[in-house]
Amino acid sequence: MTAPQIGHNRSPFDVAQDAVETVYCEAQHWLDGATVTSQAEADAIGQLLNMARKARKAADEARVIEKKPHDDAADKVQARYKPLLAKCSAIADAAKKALQPFLIAQEAAKRERERIAREAAEAAQQAAREAMAARTDLASVENAERLADDAKRAEIAARMAAKDTGRAKGGARAVSLRRVEAPEIANLHLLLAWIWEHDRSALEGFAQSYVEGAYRAGQRGMAGVETVIKETVA
Repeated sequence: MTAPQIGHNRSPFDVAQDAVETVYCEAQHWLDGATVTSQAEADAIGQLLNMARKARKAADEARVIEKKPHDDAADKVQARYKPLLAKCSAIADAAKKALQPFLIAQEAAKRERERIAREAAEAAQQAAREAMAARTDLASVENAERLADDAKRAEIAARMAAKDTGRAKGGARAVSLRRVEAPEIANLHLLLAWIWEHDRSALEGFAQSYVEGAYRAGQRGMAGVETVIKETVA
C-alpha cells in the first residue's frame, strides 16, 4: 500500500487560500506604490495580474463546488415548503378580500356612532358650562355639578367610541382595517423637478445607472448622452 502524501487531505478551500496568499505576498513586493519605470517591471506586474486572476478563478470555482451540496439541500427544502406557504398566502389573501367589505361597513357605522357620541359630549359640556355660569342658589349649584358629571361621562363615551374599530375576532389576533399612507405619482414632471431641486445627486445616480444599463443593451443616440473613450487596464 502506498503511504499517503503529506497534505493529501487538504480541502479545496485550503488549496485556494494558499494560492491566493502566495499571490498576495508577491503583490506586496511589487505593488508598494512606486511608479512603474521599466518594461521589466510592467511585465512582472502584468504577470502578477494574471496570477491574481487565475487564483481568483480557481477560488471561485472551488467555492461553487463546495457550496453546491448546500445549495441543493436548501433548494430541496424551499421546494418542499413553497406549496405550503403559497396555500397559506392564498388563504390569507382570499380571507382579507372577503372581510374587507364587511369591515369597511362596520367601520363606517362605528365612525357614525363616534360622531354622535362626540356631538353629545360637546352638548353636555356646553350645558355644564352654562349651568356653572348660572349658579345662584343651592339647587342651581347641584344642577351644575350633575351636568358636569354628565359631561365627563359623555366625554369618556366619546373617547371609547373613537377607539372602537371594525374588526373580526377569530384567535389571538383580531383582524381589522388599517389605514396606510402610500405615495402615488400624480405628475411625473413636477416630481422630477422637485427631486432635481432637493436631491439632485439621487436623480443623477439613477440617470447614470439607467444610461449604463441601456448602453450595455446596445442603446445609442440617447438625448443628453455622449460617448467618451476612457483608458482602462484590461
